[in-house]
Amino acid sequence: MDLRQNLQSVSARLSPTMRRASDTILRDLRSIPFQSIRKLSASAGVSPLTVIRLTRKWGYEGYTDFQTAVRDWLLADAAA
Repeated sequence: MDLRQNLQSVSARLSPTMRRASDTILRDLRSIPFQSIRKLSASAGVSPLTVIRLTRKWGYEGYTDFQTAVRDWLLADAAA
């Protein structure tokens, strides 16, 4: 299972607010390595804390850890 599929499988069980953040992230996953948590949370209409909680539910230590994982996934995908 790839990164997007892993995130989607957890997202099905989220609260409406976290689901909104999840949908925003999944819609444009490629921009995550370049997007600040404040900008992302504003575009999703949620607080930065909600984004942090979401990334923790996905198994990351926080938003920065999640950004790194997405960047690594994108690099591996580009190299394939």
